[in-house]
Amino acid sequence: MSGPRTRPGDLLAGRYVVVRPLGAGSMGEVVLARDTAQDDLPVAVKRVKDARAIQWLKNEYETLALLSHPNIPKTWDFCYDRSRRSHLFSVEYVPGVPFIEAMAGVSFETLVDYTVRLCRALGYVHGSGYIHCDIKPENVLVERAEDGTLGELKLLDFGLAMHAPKESQPARGTLYYMAPEWFSEGVPAPASDWYSVGMLLYYATYHSLPFPDEVEAIIAFHVNEPLPFQPSDGIPDWWGALLLRLTAKDPVERLSDPSQVVQFINRKGGLAYSLESTGPAVGSPSAGGPWLGRREALDALVGWCRAVVTADVEAPELVARVRGGEGVGKTRFLEEVKRV
Repeated sequence: MSGPRTRPGDLLAGRYVVVRPLGAGSMGEVVLARDTAQDDLPVAVKRVKDARAIQWLKNEYETLALLSHPNIPKTWDFCYDRSRRSHLFSVEYVPGVPFIEAMAGVSFETLVDYTVRLCRALGYVHGSGYIHCDIKPENVLVERAEDGTLGELKLLDFGLAMHAPKESQPARGTLYYMAPEWFSEGVPAPASDWYSVGMLLYYATYHSLPFPDEVEAIIAFHVNEPLPFQPSDGIPDWWGALLLRLTAKDPVERLSDPSQVVQFINRKGGLAYSLESTGPAVGSPSAGGPWLGRREALDALVGWCRAVVTADVEAPELVARVRGGEGVGKTRFLEEVKRV
């Protein structure tokens, strides 16, 4: 991004104290920071200044703000940082490693276990009406302690996510994992994400992708060629069958929801993983039924927030105060603001 990078100790948006960089590109950067508004909670702060990336940042924040699942990071804040003339948002920091790195050297049973966790996360995303559109190792992190112990899986980076469309869309995603329909004017759907999961699991299982690193060869593989398999110690035949079902060229023939995938694993592997609901989490704002009352206040505050957030010009820092007696619904009111 244009302009100086942040340095440890820098203060962002009057709230986030930079600890160290996590990554950077031509349009922005990601830093680990302490959130002084949450008792120095470690958070990842994504910051962009390039106008081309602002909509991507807004899209990711707005999508994450509506999702509540143990395998998806929480997000807290989106704002314009006047001091650095840049937009940013904060999200739960995941001290993890990419899926492929995490699965290197683990048992087949561990690979299956983390596959089921990914299924639950992605099923929840689809059940909430979204397609992720960029399933790849860097966007599926697994928490790992200093002693190598693996923790929870987190599905990251919703910058390309979209509501399931009804017509073909311009290609988006990472070429190595993209479904055939992205290249053939097909309509992307949840099945497109499951194809990407199949490619990810192939990489994790066999330690390489099944094509040369050339654009034309990669597209030709996705459109025309089935996954190649060879015997591998400790990998049962049914696992290869699962990957073939996930990466079927015709979306209709794919396994394309978490219940299908987990049922396949249970049936073929003699296992008993539970099937979680893919709908909104119980107790989340979107699961609480219709919200009644204070509609004018809600519409006014949401309109004001959107006007501030979408302004691409330097603006004074503004604060909205929600007041009311105990039990009148302040928390639910703010949940509704976040939901819409």
